[in-house]
Amino acid sequence: MTNPDTVTTEHVHDTRRAASNISPKVSGGLAAGACATLIVFVAAQLGVAIPTGVEGAIATLIAFAAGYLIPDNT
Repeated sequence: MTNPDTVTTEHVHDTRRAASNISPKVSGGLAAGACATLIVFVAAQLGVAIPTGVEGAIATLIAFAAGYLIPDNT
């Protein structure tokens, strides 16, 4: 009997296969979140205080732009 918590080679290959199927739009959304975070950080370093709601709007707009500009996986 095998332990259900044991990681097998099949589990590793399944995980790699799932990771390779990530849509470019999803990757773009992730990158957009990182860009928004960096924009807010740099603004704070320059002494610009950005309200929390505006920070969220910046992230939303960048994510929308990335999702709009990146083509579907076809």
